[in-house]
Parts: sequence; C-alpha cells; structure tokens
Amino acid sequence: MCFTKFGTITKIQKHPSFLLYFSDHGEAIYPGMADWRARDPDANACYEVPLFVWLSPEYRRLRPGFAEQLKNNRSRPHQTDRLLYGILDLCGITYRGFPHEDNLFSPHYRPRTRYTHEGKKVYHKTLPRQSTIFP
Repeated sequence: MCFTKFGTITKIQKHPSFLLYFSDHGEAIYPGMADWRARDPDANACYEVPLFVWLSPEYRRLRPGFAEQLKNNRSRPHQTDRLLYGILDLCGITYRGFPHEDNLFSPHYRPRTRYTHEGKKVYHKTLPRQSTIFP
C-alpha cells in the first residue's frame, strides 16, 4: 500500500508509526475567491472535512486496543480545532490535566457543539443534497 510516489506507507510500515490526514477545509469553494467563504452557508461540503488515521502493525502491537478505540469513535462529531489532543495521544504524549474529553481518540471523548463562520454560527447537519449550486 502506498499513497505517494515516494512510498510513504511502504517506508514507515515496519516501524511504530501512524499516518494522520485531514483537510484544512471542505470542498465547496469556487474558483478565484479572494477569501475562504462558502457561498452556500448551509452546504455540509463546506464544513465537513475528511480525516483518517492509519496505524502500522508495530504501532498496533505496542498500543493494543488503540485501533479499536479509533473505530469506536469514528462516527462521533468532531471539530478540528481540538484535534491537537488526538495528535498528542497518537504520539503517546499526555500531561497532568490532559483534556481526555477533547481527544477524539479517547474512550472519554465528549463531543461539543460545533461552529461555523469563524465560531459565529452553530453547525447544523443538513440532509445530503444532490449537488451544491453556486451563483
């Protein structure tokens, strides 16, 4: 399995490693826009970003149960502004007062209200549309 011409997974799969991918925005953007702003503020595609985690066999051996916890939380709502705590957990880093309830990969994860429009509007999941049309 390889994601790039450089063989990213091929090179790291023999070591305790992970690969985390997430986008910095959704896909509902239009060409030539000066600032990132969705034309249709209700379009889920503007705010729902892909996120996946791959764990090497050696990582899974050293942290048994972690992959299962990822599966348990895969459908839980999350906002990327709190993803830092998941990244720290993937690296095996915690500290006194670590907010496990904000760590998407933790069994203690607690979803919070999600916001759009730079924290000004509460995100409401709408029904899927056939397409989003931009004027």
